[in-house]
Amino acid sequence: MCDSHQVEWLTGGRKLPVTIEWEKRGICYSYRDTLTGSEMIDITNETYSDPRFDDIRYQLVDLLAVTGFELSIRDVERRSALDRAAARSNPNIIVAIVAYEEALAAMASLYGVEILDSPWDMRIFQDLKTAREWISDR
Repeated sequence: MCDSHQVEWLTGGRKLPVTIEWEKRGICYSYRDTLTGSEMIDITNETYSDPRFDDIRYQLVDLLAVTGFELSIRDVERRSALDRAAARSNPNIIVAIVAYEEALAAMASLYGVEILDSPWDMRIFQDLKTAREWISDR
C-alpha cells in the first residue's frame, strides 16, 4: 500500500500538479497538467530532504498526464545536479521515467546524459507497466 499525499506549494498554499507516493522500496511522482522547472526543483528538494529518501531503491517519474511544460535545459541541468548530489547519500537508486510526449522524452534523455557520471541508472519508458517491470527486475 502506498503512502500517498498531495504536496502543497511551499509558499502561498497552492497545490503542485503532482502526487507523490512513497512505496516500500521507492518513490513515485505522478505529474499532471503543466509542469514548470521551478515546481520540479521544489518537489525534488522536498522529497530529498525526507528521511525515507535514504532507504529507497527507485524513483518512478510518471509524466503521462502532463499536458504542457515550462521546462528549460537549465531546469534539467539543475535537477541533474541535485540528483548527482543526492546520489552521494544514496547511490543505490534507479530512475524510471515514463513519458510518451516527444518533447518530454527529449528532456528526459537530456537528464540521462547529465547523470551519466552518477551511480544512478536511468531508463525512459512509454508506459507504466514496462517501467514497473524494469524496476522489479532490478
